[in-house]
Amino acid sequence: KFMSASHISRGRKNVAMHAVFKTGIYYPINYLRNVAFNASNTDFVLIADVDFIPSKGLYKSLRAAIKENQDEKVLVVSA
Repeated sequence: KFMSASHISRGRKNVAMHAVFKTGIYYPINYLRNVAFNASNTDFVLIADVDFIPSKGLYKSLRAAIKENQDEKVLVVSA
């Protein structure tokens, strides 16, 4: 219902949702990150903390960095 109500996500066809339930006293942040990472069907994944605010040109910069460093497995984006 949320997906169809959102003007941003309404037209998306590549969205997967996974339900994760908290069972202990701690919120399973690492587990949630791993679920999202393992369910990804893309060649590249950007893992960012909640306080990370991407710059306006980040996407373009990442595309250029990926092209220049094709043999590398990890790119570190500084905050």
